[in-house]
Amino acid sequence: MGGNPSLAMPASFGITMLLVVNAVMLTSACSTLGSTFASTAKLTARDWSSENDVPTERQLTTGRKAVIVIVVQGNLPLFSLYLGSEVGSAVIAATTISGTMVMGLAPIFILTFLPGAGHWSFHSAFWPRIVFGIIMTLEGAMGLQIVPAWADIGVGKYADNLGVNLWGVGISTIGFLIGCEIELIIPKKSLVATPA
Repeated sequence: MGGNPSLAMPASFGITMLLVVNAVMLTSACSTLGSTFASTAKLTARDWSSENDVPTERQLTTGRKAVIVIVVQGNLPLFSLYLGSEVGSAVIAATTISGTMVMGLAPIFILTFLPGAGHWSFHSAFWPRIVFGIIMTLEGAMGLQIVPAWADIGVGKYADNLGVNLWGVGISTIGFLIGCEIELIIPKKSLVATPA
């Protein structure tokens, strides 16, 4: 298709699909930004000072200042896209890699209702995705071909990324299910102390 795939693909389905995809992306971005700003404000204004009382005006001001700082610092690398630097592209690549890592949470959120879902299933689903993210980061940073070609799905620039993500979701899901089985086999320790 040529051009930016995030724009070209929805546009090929017409203006309605393009608007729907834009709305989804904006909603997702706003949700992420809201969480980031709230966490930043709480960390700087309350957590570092270990104050657990009712928030004061000084804490609100501190939190707001921290949000402004993170907004400015967070957007500076993106402006470099317009200056011809590779920094902005690296930031976009980093969000792709973080998405690869976070996909290990999918089975954790979707399959939590299964019997035996617990810490074994969490770790069995989460850590393989972190490993895949690190591998993808090393491939991009060092120009290496770590993931074997048979794992690629499709052709083109993103075949490796798509393959890692689809295979990774499958591995994380299987890991989650194995973790559920381990949790059912290993007896749970009682949380209630038995009288002596």
